[in-house]
Amino acid sequence: MSIQVETPYLRAYAARIDANCDTALADMARYAHTHCRNVDGLDGALTPARPVLESLADDTRDLIAAAQNGLRRTADDLRRCATDYDHADGTAAETLWSLTPAWTTPDTWHELDRTVPATASTGEAGAELTLMPPPYTPDAAEAENNLKSLFGTVNTVIEKLTGYDLLGAALPLLLGDWGALKRIARAYGELETGWSLVAADLNDGMDALSPHWNSTTGGTGGASQAFDYHLRHRWTAAQTADTMQQMCESMAAEYEHTIKGMLYILNLWLSRLQKGIGKIMVAASWAKLAAALYSVVSSVYDLICDGVALAVEQVQMFIEGSQMIAAATVTMRHRMNGDFDALATD
Repeated sequence: MSIQVETPYLRAYAARIDANCDTALADMARYAHTHCRNVDGLDGALTPARPVLESLADDTRDLIAAAQNGLRRTADDLRRCATDYDHADGTAAETLWSLTPAWTTPDTWHELDRTVPATASTGEAGAELTLMPPPYTPDAAEAENNLKSLFGTVNTVIEKLTGYDLLGAALPLLLGDWGALKRIARAYGELETGWSLVAADLNDGMDALSPHWNSTTGGTGGASQAFDYHLRHRWTAAQTADTMQQMCESMAAEYEHTIKGMLYILNLWLSRLQKGIGKIMVAASWAKLAAALYSVVSSVYDLICDGVALAVEQVQMFIEGSQMIAAATVTMRHRMNGDFDALATD
């Protein structure tokens, strides 16, 4: 066994890990609760998406907590490793990392000492994050105004004859604000940046640490290589926020296209509706009045129902996709928490 180690660098890097847990990751957890879990505006056909988005936000917070737990244990073990080295117990220090199943390193992984400035330090304050509140632009207002403009005359006639505000009853069922989905997507985009900055900070620290800790066992990498793999690959691979962001953006685009497509169809049908209104105005008998009224009301109702049905189907696909993300997040949570037994497949 050949070991070269300067233990102050190990302790300094442990402090850097703690700093990321106490500042950057803690800020990310608060941000996820405030912004990723904010489902205000998801009304109408988007209402079914509320629970799954709230659940995804909770899963995200659990993922961050798992990262904190796993990293804190890593920092504690690194300090214990340094103490073992100081006590000339190199075997114990090496065993802590290289012989534990959780630290199994692929044969293809090779630790490389990076060239770093002489002033580079393993002990810094951790990643500095500035997580911006996601901008929010309500997007449903224009569609609502267009619907009212298209249906204004029709709805007025129906309401005068029946006392029923068809448009007023239908709009809340149909129109959800896809701008709220975009807002949530932007929030996950901020978290993705946060994950990347924490990972980059840990990698920078590893670059500074690597030249001061090298160990080989039988010609192969020992504890230093196993630790290098854990920090550079196993932990930093968990960046699911980008997937969540893209899911929300995709759902917002699909919902927007559905609403605008319905507006386009309604515009084409407007002449038919106007003819129906014309028949109502000149109806000579109650029977003809009822038939004309039924034609107008049923046309409007069928169009709105078709729009709602299509939007609900799209939301359901979004929910199913989100559930797959949630399952992957649980797996990643175990991984980041260091609970590798939970990932066993046999």
